[in-house]
Amino acid sequence: MSVRGIDLYYEDHGAGEPLILIQGLSYATPMWHWQVSELKRQFRVIIFDNRGSGRSAKPDLPYSIRMFADDAVGLMDGLEIERASILGISMGGLIAQEVALTYPERATHLILCATLYGGASALPVSSETLGYLSQYQEVVSDEVCRFEIGYGTAPGFCERHPERVAMLIEFKKQTRPPRFAYFRQLWSAAGYVSEDRLPNLRIPTLILSGKLDRIIPPENSERLQKLIPKAELKVIEGAGHHLHIEVPEEFNQAVVQFLKPFPS
Repeated sequence: MSVRGIDLYYEDHGAGEPLILIQGLSYATPMWHWQVSELKRQFRVIIFDNRGSGRSAKPDLPYSIRMFADDAVGLMDGLEIERASILGISMGGLIAQEVALTYPERATHLILCATLYGGASALPVSSETLGYLSQYQEVVSDEVCRFEIGYGTAPGFCERHPERVAMLIEFKKQTRPPRFAYFRQLWSAAGYVSEDRLPNLRIPTLILSGKLDRIIPPENSERLQKLIPKAELKVIEGAGHHLHIEVPEEFNQAVVQFLKPFPS
């Protein structure tokens, strides 16, 4: 679909109240594989590739979290979705925040997963993680993909779930963005600030975090909860950064339990 002058790839699954899923840095729609199959039974699930990722356009110009949020709302306009629940993971959590902050009339509920916020009180990523993120390679082997999966998941995940890892390797290789687009996304996240506006949020908010997240310190989820009025926090033991892939059943159940009691 053409959105704000660029082509955005999207998929529309199921029926019911709309739920929009927003991916993180460099990731694309296949990474929602374990969510769509379950959540489409109860919701109209919209997934899409952010600009710079997957099958969406990758203009070589500065990106911003506001730009990504505008894209998401533009997609809603194109699909004639007036209001929706917004779920974002990692960088997608920043985008979800911005959708709710800039377009409060468009978001009914907010789910922030394995993410942080921009501001002085946020706990920054470690120097180890910064080094990991800066070593991005456009063309990779299975071994590099497996290392990336291992870094983003709890210890032992790759050994316990070889079939899931094999799928993830294929997803990564099929949708891997060019180096310039990856860093355009990374820099947009690094420059984002939302801390001073989060107390203005007035919609039901759920924060999900993996206790063993090595990429974004899980303490940020606790700080997010304190900034957002009446936000709920669920920390999943034994999960890392990619908790939606590591423990999809628990992740999906938390989403459904959070959304179902509330009217649209």
